Amino acid sequence: MNISVRQVVLDCTDARLLAEFYRHLLGFEYVPGDAEPIDPDWLAINAPDGSWRIAFQQIDALPEATWPDGEHPQMAHLA
Repeated sequence: MNISVRQVVLDCTDARLLAEFYRHLLGFEYVPGDAEPIDPDWLAINAPDGSWRIAFQQIDALPEATWPDGEHPQMAHLA
């Protein structure tokens, strides 16, 4: 059985800003329609070869991480 990840979704308090950061960093392009999104609370960028994407979901607030322990430990990161 082969398992693959095709999309990662990040909660963020400024979806457009974070999408722009990763778009420039990785050379991705917006999913059609997301350059001028219909839904400003959700946008996504694709890898140049279309193999995977990162989506950004707007939320009001994020709890501050309390790494390595505590109420809100580090839950995930991109590496």
